[in-house]
Amino acid sequence: MDIAASKEDVLTPAVITQILSANPQSAKSDEVLLSLDQRIVPMPDTLMNEILGGLFIIGEKEEMEMRLSHWKRLHGESYKRLIRHSVEDTSGVYGTDSLVALLKRDGSLNSTYDLVSLWFDQKQYDSVYSLLNQIPAVYSLSPQEEESHARFTSLYPILHQVDTSVAGINSLTSSQVATLTSMAGNDLDLPGAYARNLLIMKGSLAYEEPIIFPTANTKASLIRHSYNPSLTNHEKSFIRVFPNPAKNYFIVEYLMEKKEGGNGNSWLTLYDLNGRVILNHSARKGFDQLVVPTGDIPAGNYLLRLTRDGALLDKVKLTIMK
Repeated sequence: MDIAASKEDVLTPAVITQILSANPQSAKSDEVLLSLDQRIVPMPDTLMNEILGGLFIIGEKEEMEMRLSHWKRLHGESYKRLIRHSVEDTSGVYGTDSLVALLKRDGSLNSTYDLVSLWFDQKQYDSVYSLLNQIPAVYSLSPQEEESHARFTSLYPILHQVDTSVAGINSLTSSQVATLTSMAGNDLDLPGAYARNLLIMKGSLAYEEPIIFPTANTKASLIRHSYNPSLTNHEKSFIRVFPNPAKNYFIVEYLMEKKEGGNGNSWLTLYDLNGRVILNHSARKGFDQLVVPTGDIPAGNYLLRLTRDGALLDKVKLTIMK
């Protein structure tokens, strides 16, 4: 698609618009958007708006990825909940054996590091070093994971010393403090965070949690500020729905202009073709979006209306397919 966008001497703006509009994923490609920006004759705003409309179209692949992400999140939450119950349990219902079995059954790299941590808390140091040594042979580590693993293998002997020495944290030598300081310089992974905490405990590091602000040059921020198709084409209150036809959900995008007078009772109302109210949701002033699951809504054709104080401001037809 980026090659097609760059062929300015062959494809006219109208033709390239038809090609890219038929492939909504084009609007989500940095390469395609860069090729469009580098054309000698700029694309007209109306045609760019049509191409960038693909930002709001969710394909089958994206929908499947969203579902997969949803189930992975639920799995992660349940997994961490079981670990928390086991670690915090004082009744003896959740034994260490059950926690070990859970971590081994999950089998992920993170679970293995959790098991290393558990063995360390149980003071089974031989198991700690044995499991650490097995990780490179069991998992295909990326370069970043290899670096993180090397930091783990350097960290645990220091933790072992602090845990078993009578002097505790004060047993750290100057070379070990230097090693921890180097690790703490990159505290975005667990070894770096552990190293930072050890240095804080020893009094060798004064630390304040940073406040991270979003950068202004990210792809999402650039798109949001440079292009808003709905606000570009409408000065008054409006609604639009996507995807349409909808399957598992649809998104209502609306603008409720601010206006003096009246009670300010604004509503988004979904009607079936017999005029029955299927959904009624209050609309806030300004620009907003609403995600509506369709699980309880039968397949068919519907009419979505935006009203304020009983007056119709905009309406759109919606088709739901099951």
